[in-house]
Amino acid sequence: MERAPGINEKVMGWMSRAGDLILLNLLMLVCALPVITLGTSVTAAYDVCLRMARGEEPSVVRGFFRAFRGNFRGSFRLWLLGLFVLAVCWGDVAIGERYPALAQIGRVAAGVQLAAVVFLAVYAFPLQARYENTLGGTLRNSAIFALCRLPHTLLMAGIALSPALIFLPGLPARVLAAMAALLFILWPALCVYWNAKIVNKLFFRQFEQERQTQTTHI
Repeated sequence: MERAPGINEKVMGWMSRAGDLILLNLLMLVCALPVITLGTSVTAAYDVCLRMARGEEPSVVRGFFRAFRGNFRGSFRLWLLGLFVLAVCWGDVAIGERYPALAQIGRVAAGVQLAAVVFLAVYAFPLQARYENTLGGTLRNSAIFALCRLPHTLLMAGIALSPALIFLPGLPARVLAAMAALLFILWPALCVYWNAKIVNKLFFRQFEQERQTQTTHI
């Protein structure tokens, strides 16, 4: 019978994981600085965190850059598509400001498009990190997950967007400084890690169900 880990071992494990995520956060932020590589950086971070969620202990630096190189083309296309939709959202809002009669329509359209981008993105980047597929296939699978697992989708979207809380108006200076420090030290990587743990279970359940269905029909 295996001995259950003691409290000291658990604390050491948490500290080790926190150290990995701090390093991963630094790599992700630095590699996202050119902006056009932001999608690739997020995909590489998901690759590392999905391996952690599966119980592996990947080398953070080596694993991150291996995934960065291996997923560059696919994740770059995803990010370009996301930027295009965000530009359309901005255009809808701008048209509403120029033509007040269309303001409400523009805001609603922008909100729907923005929600679609976020709901697809929380699955698209981990799917890109985990599976080889075409752009269309990745987006199709992302849409299926987003609709069929809506409670999880809303939870992961909230986690993914939580760093944007730093832009809330009226925050006290001390709170803003603490949030900014957390943002640069750990926050984005921690969000990726939490979502990776959720999405890893969803991927396993979904594809295990499909495998069992295929086996039944053989």
